[in-house]
Amino acid sequence: MQAVYDTLLHEAPDGSIEPWLASEWAYSDDRRTLTLTLRSDVVFSDGTRFTADAAAQNLLRFRDGSSPKRARLANVADVKATGDHTVQITLSRPDPGLLPSLAQNPGLQESPAQFDAPDAEAVPVGSGPYILDSMATVPGSRYVYHANPGYWAPETRHYSKLIINVYDQEPTIVNAISTGEINGAQLPGSGSIRQIEAAGFTLYPQEISFNGLLILDRDGVINKALGDVRVRQAINHAIDRKAMLEAAANGLGTMTTQVLAPSSPAYDATLDGRYPYDPVKARQLLAAAGYPHGFKLTMPAIAGTGNLPLATLTAAFLGDAGIKVVYDQQADLASYVGALTQGKFGVGWMQLQTSPSAAFVVADRIAKGGPFNPFDTDRPQVTAWLDRIHAGTVEESNEAAKALNAYIVEQAWFDPWYRNKTFFAADANTVVTQQDTNTYPYLWNIKPKR
Repeated sequence: MQAVYDTLLHEAPDGSIEPWLASEWAYSDDRRTLTLTLRSDVVFSDGTRFTADAAAQNLLRFRDGSSPKRARLANVADVKATGDHTVQITLSRPDPGLLPSLAQNPGLQESPAQFDAPDAEAVPVGSGPYILDSMATVPGSRYVYHANPGYWAPETRHYSKLIINVYDQEPTIVNAISTGEINGAQLPGSGSIRQIEAAGFTLYPQEISFNGLLILDRDGVINKALGDVRVRQAINHAIDRKAMLEAAANGLGTMTTQVLAPSSPAYDATLDGRYPYDPVKARQLLAAAGYPHGFKLTMPAIAGTGNLPLATLTAAFLGDAGIKVVYDQQADLASYVGALTQGKFGVGWMQLQTSPSAAFVVADRIAKGGPFNPFDTDRPQVTAWLDRIHAGTVEESNEAAKALNAYIVEQAWFDPWYRNKTFFAADANTVVTQQDTNTYPYLWNIKPKR
């Protein structure tokens, strides 16, 4: 998306928000109205001018569309062009996560002329640094881009041609590195890092995502047992986090029970000791909840990926506690994620970003309408904390986020195991700056060495 489309705002590597298509922005005193001043020199690659009306349409279409990320704009009541290059976003309540959202998927800008075009999927039209070469592209395998000659910020584009290859297995990536086929790649695992370094590639590490189970059915809608907090706590006690980290990530990472990043004001290091590995305690909790003989738990599994060790260990650890895991195979990663966000399963493995922004995590995983709260779990105290996170002062917001974090750990709404160390590998001709808020480095932060 970053190759073809611009966003309204940009994120710096440390997550701070910078101008982009919007050169300035300002909130009203009550923080319910955000006014964006847009650049006047931007043209989409089809010749259509970028205007405030185009920006308003893009935002409303995203809010009302089918993207799993549409919840990021759930607080947007209306968007209007108040001038050729001025947009006003009206919020139903203050939203501290709005600016980061405008620098991500919700802020992407497409040419209005392409909105309803029959070839909109195959021929993306944005104002970004590149134009997709549809003739040279093989969907799902290889995407070829050429420099957009009318790009308004050419100094941020570092290549005249860009090729993005899709690899679904670590060995194919390693082979592509060894044969010099690629300049850089995000590594799906850590098993081959010595081989990759031997090929002359530099590894850029970071810990940004947590691995673990999402316990989605917190009200016991499709599996009654999951509605009991003692059952959810039993699941947390049943998993040996250290064994998971060793098996899946060669021990490269940090064990955790939280879904927020250590850099977040809501993070509390003492909570990471809340659920030590204790299958006996897990069985006791299950018995106290009325399941002395355990229960059956159906979970999705990803076909054709390196997730097999985690799936096998998860079933073994939960089985030791009395929970019989039955896997329902999914065809691919996309359908797997869709099954979770559509509420087809009560529990599922996932790797998700541990954002420093409590507002981001709230919108994504805790608030009603969030993609990873498909059963719309809600509690009065959670609603009160969410309101304070959105409408309070910075200090009040941080205090509410810390209280909310402690609550969801105690209520076992998730079962995080560890923050895994991930790597982007780049050859000797390429230099990379990692993104604190994203698993992949952003496109403009991948550069040739001068």
